[in-house]
Amino acid sequence: MKKVILLILSFIVFFYPLALANIAAVPMRYTVLYNNDIRHGEENFWSNRLEGFFEKDIYLGSKEVTAKMIPFVEQRYSIDRHKRERTMAGVEFGVEPTEFLYIAEQFRYSWYSETLHRHELVERVGMPESLIRIILSHQLVPGKEILNGYAGSEYTYDFRNGRATRVEVVAGLLAALGKGWQASVDWRHRDRIHGFDSDTFEASVSYDF
Repeated sequence: MKKVILLILSFIVFFYPLALANIAAVPMRYTVLYNNDIRHGEENFWSNRLEGFFEKDIYLGSKEVTAKMIPFVEQRYSIDRHKRERTMAGVEFGVEPTEFLYIAEQFRYSWYSETLHRHELVERVGMPESLIRIILSHQLVPGKEILNGYAGSEYTYDFRNGRATRVEVVAGLLAALGKGWQASVDWRHRDRIHGFDSDTFEASVSYDF
């Protein structure tokens, strides 16, 4: 855990001058998402998420790439139980080594009141977590950023219990709607390690400001 804290602090120090210089003009994004679990209807939820974006060009060897720091907060609400089931706050550090590849790791603290493993309801449990994301994307309309396809995977690790908790794969479409608006639809397979699996369809709308 000490190594994780040191890593987070080193990234913050790296991005701090950029954040301080641009704090009044930080790009922000607000997203509302609906998740429909086609295997387990009681797992359906909707969420809202707010995130900020700090970017800096760095060199990996002789190649210039874009590094990102994305602080965020997210809340999820259970449609079946009519209550908040998860709150997450953290920061994501990512890099785009190519135009079509994004690699990132999140460090976050999550407060759970939901079914995590074998349909066991967990109430008011806090977990320090890490999530690794690898996303591939491709322009579907050449020369125009109006419709992208994407696919990727996510791996979640729980520091409190010292083990992985979820592996997910996702594929979807992202459409630019103009004036800061965008929408996405995707299919996601969620493998809760030593627990139950889910297949879901998600739809979201985001606004950049």
